[in-house]
Amino acid sequence: MVWAYFDETVVHKKVDGENGKPPQYLPDLLLIGGCVSSLEKWKAFEPQWRQALDAEKISVFHAKDFYSFKREFEWFTPAGEKDWPRHSAFRDRLADIITEHVEEALVFTSAVSVDATEKACLQASL
Repeated sequence: MVWAYFDETVVHKKVDGENGKPPQYLPDLLLIGGCVSSLEKWKAFEPQWRQALDAEKISVFHAKDFYSFKREFEWFTPAGEKDWPRHSAFRDRLADIITEHVEEALVFTSAVSVDATEKACLQASL
């Protein structure tokens, strides 16, 4: 049996506002990424992943937060600098777990087009 995990994100593009209005960020690109492996490897993956998160007191891994040092990943030195050694070590630990247990990694991308009606709705929501 094959098991998989997928997640998505949308990349937005900045569109300058017209007539003094603030810029808008419109959907531009959809990315879906995931990992596929056997049930046996997933069963071995999950406790190791959880243990890595628990060791850093992280409830769930969100790459967006991790790479921007936000929310649970506000890791800074006493001097206020980003704690790159801690950040890198955690990233490497997760990468090692993935490499050990994941058989295939997949990424799909698709351009997102916003038609006039959707753009009007987005503008009205500002």
